[in-house]
Amino acid sequence: MVVILSDCFDNADALGRSLQHLRFRNHEILLFHVLAPEEIEFPFKHPTKFRNIETPGHEILTDTRRLRDEYLKNFAEWRDKIKRRAEDLHVD
Repeated sequence: MVVILSDCFDNADALGRSLQHLRFRNHEILLFHVLAPEEIEFPFKHPTKFRNIETPGHEILTDTRRLRDEYLKNFAEWRDKIKRRAEDLHVD
């Protein structure tokens, strides 16, 4: 049994290939998709600086009001893609 706790912030196709490899090796897989409420709801209303904590020094200042709708659309599509891929591979 393989238990994965992840935000899954990577290429959804690459994640799918990794899950497929584990299934091919006959592992049962539990995937816990861990997200912060801010990632799901995108509640920001003012210009906001976002930092990439995995890449030191990588920051971007954004007008969140302009980005909100597109972010939520892209985020939902990305989550759905990961969910479909996991379901196709019988990953819980």
